[in-house]
Amino acid sequence: MEGSTDSYYFLASHMHVMLLRQFAWSKHQRNYNVTRKELLAFVTFAKKFRQYLLGSRFLVRTDHAALQRLKKTPEPIGQQARWLQTLEEFQ
Repeated sequence: MEGSTDSYYFLASHMHVMLLRQFAWSKHQRNYNVTRKELLAFVTFAKKFRQYLLGSRFLVRTDHAALQRLKKTPEPIGQQARWLQTLEEFQ
């Protein structure tokens, strides 16, 4: 895979990291702004570890207000709407 590998996601249980994974951005994803990259990393994490997260409480620690911004979008369309739909599964 070509591209920068500057995003991480991890699975933690009881404040202990169980998995840390790095992934590469595609050609188009490299052009995303920081907020959008952070949201993409979390959505990717949520999809990948869905079977472990459903029915469990987990904490998302982030240095941006990306998730709050996404939830406050009055009428999400396209990619934002799909991401919200994915994340609503875990509420």
